[in-house]
Amino acid sequence: MNSLVLYGAGGHAKVIIYDIILSNDMLLEYLVDDNPPADFFHHLEIYKPTEELLRKHKVIVAVGDANAREKIVNKLHGICDFETLIHRSAFVSRFSELGEGTVVMPQVCVNAEVKIGNHCIINTASVIEHDCVIEDFVHISSTVTLAGNITIKKKSSDRNWSKNYPWSNHWRRCNCRSWCGDCKRCTGRSHSGRKPG
Repeated sequence: MNSLVLYGAGGHAKVIIYDIILSNDMLLEYLVDDNPPADFFHHLEIYKPTEELLRKHKVIVAVGDANAREKIVNKLHGICDFETLIHRSAFVSRFSELGEGTVVMPQVCVNAEVKIGNHCIINTASVIEHDCVIEDFVHISSTVTLAGNITIKKKSSDRNWSKNYPWSNHWRRCNCRSWCGDCKRCTGRSHSGRKPG
């Protein structure tokens, strides 16, 4: 049975514990946090992280915010190794690549020739189609669909794409649910070739 340490005691950790670790028959050895909350989900005990503890196990940084996640990962560099987690209901093509520390949630589909960087969150029921590149510390939210050949830059989150890419508001309104390269059925015009970053 694989055992690991989760670093971070927030909402993202809850999902990892109950949706991935338990369903994959893994053992949560320790839950650690720099500022442990007074009470956590199901009264799990939370420890302060120490080098001695972290060196003995593989680690997942279970923090949703990309900047905070990157800061913790940089702090742990050279101290520990990172695990990659994939829920048993997810499909990940054997012709794709996943970086260390990345978490793939239930019912995700990752197709051929996809490259996903380190410490990414690929959330529930999202679809990453062929030849997409997702750089480090990206968060793909639940049910998002990326059609082929899309690049998502480091630390991006689809929560902020609408600020930088107004056409993503159209994507949300029309429910076509994909950067498909052709939204003519919705708007009479194409968004072909645009890539969120």
